[in-house]
Amino acid sequence: MAVPELDALLDKASGTYDARARLATYHEAQLLDFNKLAYYGHLWTQWWNWGMHKRLVGWPQTVGGAWDLRGVWLAS
Repeated sequence: MAVPELDALLDKASGTYDARARLATYHEAQLLDFNKLAYYGHLWTQWWNWGMHKRLVGWPQTVGGAWDLRGVWLAS
């Protein structure tokens, strides 16, 4: 779905090096999206989690929301 007003805001934001102006324009684009374009609320649910670090030992693959972290520790 093409939305010229949103496209113009995104072009304006991506076309400037001024960080404050870019932030304000992206904020305006988010407000436009939320107030006029979104058909549903912005929802996100993470059903699994991955721990990644070379010191993190024993992290299980947790699919399905059942987390058994009894065997997890940080190696020194």
